[in-house]
Amino acid sequence: MKQLLQNLQEKEVDPVGFGARQIGKNGLNEEEWYQLYSTLAVDVRVSTHIVESGVSQ
Repeated sequence: MKQLLQNLQEKEVDPVGFGARQIGKNGLNEEEWYQLYSTLAVDVRVSTHIVESGVSQ
């Protein structure tokens, strides 16, 4: 996940929508956002909940 986000940052693509929150909230324009986005440190935490197990037929 972390490598995927780094790849997206290198390509200046934000499909997760981090910028959508930050542009309006902090008064940044899109150009300023992508300058920050490329150096943004992202901490990934994943939580999984198994709802069913077994064999499907």
